[in-house]
Amino acid sequence: MAPRKQTCPMCSFSSSDAYVVMLHFEEEHTEDSPFVIQDEATTSQVNGSQSNNSQQTRHMAAPDHPEDDGLEYMLCPEGDCGEVFLLTELNEHLDLHAAEKLVDDIEETPSSSSSSATTMAATRNYNPSFISSNFSIAIPKSLRDPSIVSASAASTNLSTEDKSSISRSVVDFSAVSSATDQKKLEKKRGNQSKKVYKSKRLGREELGPYAWEHKMPNWLYRQLEKGPKISLERHLGNDGRLIYEEIVENETAGGVQVLAQLMELDRTVTEAWVCHPAVLHVCKLPNEGGFCGYRNLQMLISYVQGSKAPGYRNFPGRTPGILKIQDWIEEGWDKGFNTSGRVETGGIRGTRKFIGTPEAQAFCANLNMAFDCQAFCDTPENGPAYLQLLNAVEKYFNGGISTRPEGKKVHKTDRAPIYLQKPGHSITVVGLEKRTDGSCDLLVYDPLYKTSGAMKHLLGKTKIGTARSDILNTYRRGPKQLQRYRDFETLKYVAFLRTFRMPANFTPPPA
Repeated sequence: MAPRKQTCPMCSFSSSDAYVVMLHFEEEHTEDSPFVIQDEATTSQVNGSQSNNSQQTRHMAAPDHPEDDGLEYMLCPEGDCGEVFLLTELNEHLDLHAAEKLVDDIEETPSSSSSSATTMAATRNYNPSFISSNFSIAIPKSLRDPSIVSASAASTNLSTEDKSSISRSVVDFSAVSSATDQKKLEKKRGNQSKKVYKSKRLGREELGPYAWEHKMPNWLYRQLEKGPKISLERHLGNDGRLIYEEIVENETAGGVQVLAQLMELDRTVTEAWVCHPAVLHVCKLPNEGGFCGYRNLQMLISYVQGSKAPGYRNFPGRTPGILKIQDWIEEGWDKGFNTSGRVETGGIRGTRKFIGTPEAQAFCANLNMAFDCQAFCDTPENGPAYLQLLNAVEKYFNGGISTRPEGKKVHKTDRAPIYLQKPGHSITVVGLEKRTDGSCDLLVYDPLYKTSGAMKHLLGKTKIGTARSDILNTYRRGPKQLQRYRDFETLKYVAFLRTFRMPANFTPPPA
C-alpha cells in the first residue's frame, strides 16, 4: 500500500515523506527558521549586527572533507535551540524538549500533583505547532512514570552493534596515567585499542559538523564575547528588607537543594546522594548550538567558586565564558598537556568544534587543578559499562563528608559534580539515587536544556510539601537510557582529597 501523501497547510505542496513537507514548511513559510541556510551577513543582520564576511554557511549534510561522507547533521527544529546533532539522535533530543514543556505546563495548572492524569491534561491544553502536530515528540512512558523502569526492564541486553561508543577516548592520550594504567585501560577497551595510537586530524564524526571551520560566525562570537544577559530582581526578605538578586540568563542556583528535597519525598527512592549545593546549572544560550563541553566545565568551575575549593582564585568574579575556557585549553596544550588534542582538532580557539574529556584534562592541568579520569567499557569480565559507571559514582559520593539526619534518605555531600562524557554528548552528574525496584539513576544537569518553570517555582523553598516525580524525571538518567552506550568517561575534581595522583607528565607552574 502506497504511503499517504502529506500536504502543506499553507500551499498545495505535497509529498509522501512527512519530513520533506516539514522542511518545505520551515523554509518557505517560517520566518527565521533554523532550517533556512543563510549567509553570515544575513544572519548578522537578524541579530542586529553587520558582518564583513559573506561566505555562505555550508549545508549541514554536506561534508567538508572526503572522509566525512555519510554523516548527516540537522538543526533542532525547536524554537531558539540552535543545537546541531546527528539525524539518529533526533527522537531523544525532541523527547527532552517535550519534557521541558510538559513540566512547564504542569506547573501552570492549579494542582501540583505529579500524577499521569495531570500530565496528560496539561498536554491536551497545549496548542501544538505544525511540527508537533505531524511528528511525535511524546515522552516515553519510562520518563513519565518511574515505576515502569523495573529491574527486569533495566537488564535488557543490547547487542554490541546496537550501542554507541565514544569515538575519541581519553584512553588514547598517554598523559592520562602511568604506562601500567594505560595498558590496563587498553586491555579493557579490547582489540580496538591494541593498535598503536597516532595523532591525526579528526573530522565531523569526532568534532561535529563544524570540524573544519576556521572561525565561528561573527554574530555568534560577539554573542559569546558579550555573555549572558544579567538582570536585577527585587524582593522582600524574611526580615522585611528589600533584597536585590542578580539573575544570570543561563545560570540556575539552588537546584541541588530542590532535587534533594524532591528525592526525600519520592516514595520510589530508598537512598540518594547529592553533590555540593554551590553547583550551578549552566545551560546554553539561544541559538548558540552545541558547546556542551564548555558548559559542563562552567558547572565544575561554579563548584570551585562557590565552595572556595583549592584553585578558586583562578576564577574571580562571575563564571568565565566559553572564549576564555578555549584560551585556557590552548594554553594547556602550549604547556605540553594532551598536545595531541591540538593535532586532532586543528585548534579550537574561536571555533564551534566539539570538545571532550581530553580537552577537559588540558583545562584542569593548565590551571593546576588536580583531577582523576576513569573510562568504563563493556567487557565480559566487568559487565556493562553503565553498571560500572553507576557503581563508581556511588562509591565517589559515599566517600564524601555527608550528613543524613535520622530518618532521612538523602546524603548531602561536599563532593564536586562529575564531568560525564557519553557518546556524542557530555553532561554533569550532581547526584545518584537508588529506587525501590533495585535500579539506580544518575541525577544530571544537562547544558542543552533550560531549567523549567516548575523547577524555578521551587527554588529557594526549604520545605517542599508535595512529591514531584515529573520534575525529577527531567534530571534522571537511568539504566534504560544509559545501557544504550558501550562506554563512558568521567573527570572528577579531586583537590579536596588528601592524596591523589596527577598524570605522569604533570608539571605544576612555577610559584
